[in-house]
Amino acid sequence: MGRLLVFTENYKVPAGAASYMVDLSNSVAGLFDEMVLASNPDGFAPDAPSRVVAPHTVERAQVVTADRIGVDIQAAEWLLWRAETAGVLFRLATRLDRFVFAFNVAVCRQLIRKTRPTAVLSFNGGYPAGRSVQSMVIAAHREKVPVALCVTSVPIARPEGRLNEWEARMDAAVAAAVDVILVNAHTIATALEELRCLPASKIRVVHNALSDVPARAAVAADGPVRIGCVARMDEMKGIRFLIEAFGQLVGEFPEMELVLVGDGPEKPALERLVQEAGLAENITMTGHYDGDIAELIATFQIYAFPSLWEGLPYALLEAMRAGLAIISTDVGGIPEAIDDGVTGLLVPPASTEALASAIGRLLIDPGLREKLGSAARRRFETDFSLAAMQDAAVRVFKEAGLA
Repeated sequence: MGRLLVFTENYKVPAGAASYMVDLSNSVAGLFDEMVLASNPDGFAPDAPSRVVAPHTVERAQVVTADRIGVDIQAAEWLLWRAETAGVLFRLATRLDRFVFAFNVAVCRQLIRKTRPTAVLSFNGGYPAGRSVQSMVIAAHREKVPVALCVTSVPIARPEGRLNEWEARMDAAVAAAVDVILVNAHTIATALEELRCLPASKIRVVHNALSDVPARAAVAADGPVRIGCVARMDEMKGIRFLIEAFGQLVGEFPEMELVLVGDGPEKPALERLVQEAGLAENITMTGHYDGDIAELIATFQIYAFPSLWEGLPYALLEAMRAGLAIISTDVGGIPEAIDDGVTGLLVPPASTEALASAIGRLLIDPGLREKLGSAARRRFETDFSLAAMQDAAVRVFKEAGLA
């Protein structure tokens, strides 16, 4: 049946993007005899290769990227002024982008000749993001191997000035070379068309998915209402607005609890915010969580997701799977899973007042919580199961000639 080469460059890949890469690879595993997983050093999440179900080998591709320069410099503890050095080299690599791009195409062609795949899946988080991912698309086309490009986050617009012309040329080359572009949300597809001029005729949506777990036990209705959020603690997840919204309501609902699960660069600042607001008795910040996340989520009655920028987050699907009443911001691909007033409540991003209003509405209406949670669970079963993802991925690969 052939061999699939799965390539990625991304450093410190967000957990959701890494999961989607594994789930997508596993969805099409039956179409191939084996897989080759290839990346720049440290490109894969630590557990990603072990989660791929197909027989596979792991290769390293020595592509050159600005991100790699930064990671290598920061790891060199003997080097003085690491941050400044990394910044200078990062800017230099960016200015030399077109030459680095050509070099990476050559490296990727060499990898293809070595591994002899019958198809290539070149996986990115955003776009253009990992530049060598686009280099792999060009390389596969030149080696006459069918290739899919995967994008899991809303792309950025082309820059102004001279770089605009170069990036327009790069986008045109990718558009001509790729056989299919896989995205996990329609909003990403639209943005790729509008911001990067990639052809709609080659873009296909395959929503991410989760394996099912047994239904959660009912939480006692007479206890405090527990609101939860699982997210990386960085600025774009909007956790600050959730804390502020919670603070507006705690006087009226003193028994409610907020549990924030996750780690990240903004965690110390968020901890200070909790302390300064006098909310330490009501808010728990777990940091990195090693336990069974499904069991933890099952202890929540309300799931609040205040993110400012998203594709289609796994965290939201976990809440749907658990049958929780969900409040989320109306960003990225989230409205493709949450139908406002039906499977959850949607609010504008960066709005403390809107979050507080939605949370207050659910706190005083247990019936609405149950109604929204049940509808979210049904929607998960219908559209976001691993079986649904596998069917969609296999269909796309076959239609695009990758299998």
